[in-house]
Amino acid sequence: MWKKIIITLVIILIFLATYGLYIFLEKNNTTKSIKIDTKSAKDISEEEEKSNKENEKQHEDFPETRAFHISNDDCKNECANFEHDLKRLNYCQNFCGLLPIKNGDKKEDCEEKEGLPRDYCFRDKAISTKDMKKCSFIRDRGIKDYCKNRITEDIIDESF
Repeated sequence: MWKKIIITLVIILIFLATYGLYIFLEKNNTTKSIKIDTKSAKDISEEEEKSNKENEKQHEDFPETRAFHISNDDCKNECANFEHDLKRLNYCQNFCGLLPIKNGDKKEDCEEKEGLPRDYCFRDKAISTKDMKKCSFIRDRGIKDYCKNRITEDIIDESF
């Protein structure tokens, strides 16, 4: 009886030792195959941080707010609630993506514009060139979010 118990325990110990060795070897192989270039990662993070600080300095005088509150229901009914107010209707249609994006003139200077036309100009340039950095120049929070979401959707759609 004791012999059977001892043989069973030895078999279990051999199995556990083999399994542990297998896991140990797999863990070491994975670690060896990953190579990280810390110098370029550091350079990239420094460049991003510098760029973010520059953008913050340029736009710190302009708090990010929405010109008008637009709900999902407004987008679903294609901004029908705003037909009586053309300014709000235009904002709603831009916010919901109901108006086509203008490719526009590449030489057009959006900085010369003010208010929502300026934001629409930067949005159109950012989306037409798929440059997410240009979205950071948009002051209106709703238009900025739309810009980033639209570029992300376009990039995802192109990958399929």
